Amino acid sequence: MNKFKAAFEILWLISLADGYADSQEINIIKSFLVDNYGSIDFSLEQTMQVIDMMDEKGKIEEFHTAVMAFKTLSSANDRINLLEFALEVVAADGKITDREGLYFSYLADAWNVNLDKFLRNK
Repeated sequence: MNKFKAAFEILWLISLADGYADSQEINIIKSFLVDNYGSIDFSLEQTMQVIDMMDEKGKIEEFHTAVMAFKTLSSANDRINLLEFALEVVAADGKITDREGLYFSYLADAWNVNLDKFLRNK
């Protein structure tokens, strides 16, 4: 898994954490990734279909895989940038569900980001 695909899967799975994601969210995620990481070299639709067919346990395992891949392939600045955008994604509808909060907290913990300090600076 390359950095771009890992970032997409992280954001896609976070957007699904509240039970649904719409085409607007996909477009926002896609724009963010192209702006920050370059061109798309895999099928977004196929990746979304594979993830959508997973049960909850599979989605959690895929999230973990993507989080660890991105950590390995990115700089600290890349991780903070993606974490900031992930916060925008989960807060976009004006509320953060418990499940979204769990995914976001896991992301910060896996990347050794002090979540309290990170959120205080927002």
